[in-house]
Amino acid sequence: MNADGSGSIEFPAPNVCEDDPTFTPDGIRIIFHRFDPVANDEAFWSMDLNGNDRRRIGPCCADPTVSPDGKKLSFVGFNGDPTGAALFTSSVDGTNVFQVTPFSFDIAAKQDWAPDGQHLVFSIDGDVPIPGVSTNIVTIRPDGTQLRFVTNYHGGDVNAFVGSYSPDGHWINFRLNDHGLFGLYKIHPDGTHLKAILPLSDFRPRFIAWGPRPSHADEEDDEKE
Repeated sequence: MNADGSGSIEFPAPNVCEDDPTFTPDGIRIIFHRFDPVANDEAFWSMDLNGNDRRRIGPCCADPTVSPDGKKLSFVGFNGDPTGAALFTSSVDGTNVFQVTPFSFDIAAKQDWAPDGQHLVFSIDGDVPIPGVSTNIVTIRPDGTQLRFVTNYHGGDVNAFVGSYSPDGHWINFRLNDHGLFGLYKIHPDGTHLKAILPLSDFRPRFIAWGPRPSHADEEDDEKE
């Protein structure tokens, strides 16, 4: 649909589940997760903006996210254990699958690429709650090196669930869970300058995404204001 809610298009898919959609960076295709219970087939697919030209690209299973250059996917895969969720990458056609983190990291099903494509951000210990263990935001290189904790909460009562990078890569937004209250926050990738966007309340933001970088014309209008 359009940003103002008009012009919505529905893509009927009887008897199958289609979810986790994301645009390719050029804005001309949608990549999504699809499960067909009759065929017992689960994979990632792509289609054009009208729901046509559907292509099964595999693999699966959650939150397919396209790299800024449009060449790779990052996604969350599961090993069947209650706390077994790992970060993977592949080529955008589903080939060249690479496991970035161990399943024991049990990452939450929301992750993002840095705008320069040099890092991924995710939430460790975020899929299944473990008493006494806090969820934290972590960055890592796509080759699995340079693991870095952005937040360092402990004890399980305070948790950080990542949203996305800002278009300039200077911020990461996330939901902070603090003793039963929720807030929308942002922080630098090096873990400094924590700031509240929405203070703690009972409002619970989820699947947070930063909007695109303003156009040059928008920036000029802001300067005039």
